[in-house]
Amino acid sequence: MNKSETNSMKSMTVNTRRGPIYFQTNLTWEDACTTLINISERTDFVQSLIDRINSNAYMSDAQCSWVYYLAEKAWEPKQKKERKHDVIADEILAALAQAKAHGIRRPVIRMTHGGYPHIVKFKFMTTGSNAGGAWVTFDDQLVGKIDSGAICTAYNNPYILENDFLQVIADWNDNFEAEVSAQGVESGQCMCCGLPLTNELSMRLGIGPICREKYFG
Repeated sequence: MNKSETNSMKSMTVNTRRGPIYFQTNLTWEDACTTLINISERTDFVQSLIDRINSNAYMSDAQCSWVYYLAEKAWEPKQKKERKHDVIADEILAALAQAKAHGIRRPVIRMTHGGYPHIVKFKFMTTGSNAGGAWVTFDDQLVGKIDSGAICTAYNNPYILENDFLQVIADWNDNFEAEVSAQGVESGQCMCCGLPLTNELSMRLGIGPICREKYFG
């Protein structure tokens, strides 16, 4: 990676779950690092890059590209966005409730988030203050809930950026069965029970036959 000390324009790429992102930057390496360090809202990934910068640790070409990309994004004009305090998660809750009605004792659906091995879990609740709803965890840390009316709210905590996380859940909810299947195909695991997909039909559909019937039948 060319950690450029000049302001010459550079064409670069970062890879995401949805495919490569191509961008150009004329930031020097020092400017990119300074910009990233001064970002106030940080995900775990951003913080890991900052830690490597501060410790002068080795960084791969991919990590350097992300430093430039995130720095460029930080310089983009900030658009005022309506703050999302909650989103509808009716498809997600319906799948969990159906599984409970079909005999699953503790319905759980697992989804990956952020392009890294982070797991979001939706856990159906039958007792307590959120009975009929679901708790939402991120890497087993409680980050939000879906109430019995299918309204999902996120808690203000260091594990997630609230608005971004709610938007992800809203996007999943738009076609939840398809999202669960797509992640199952990619991971080779059923996102409902967590077991490996072993037969040809299950691998093609991204979900095991029992879970498909109980959660989405």
